Amino acid sequence: MSTLSMYTRPQVKFDVTNPDHRKWLAEFTVSQSWRHCPVRLVYPGAGNVIAMMQNQLLQYYIEKEMGIKA
Repeated sequence: MSTLSMYTRPQVKFDVTNPDHRKWLAEFTVSQSWRHCPVRLVYPGAGNVIAMMQNQLLQYYIEKEMGIKA
């Protein structure tokens, strides 16, 4: 095992239903830094991964708050 791989964060698929994932994405959105996130959130697909996660988070709260499904 290389020294570099010992210091990388484990990759975890972003799950909008996980409160920790929502918290870490919210912290990133405010600070523009992942420094307090203990994992590397990943999202399947190509493109702007952060925008896709933020969009999923927005849809989650709209559905939860207003009962509107996208």
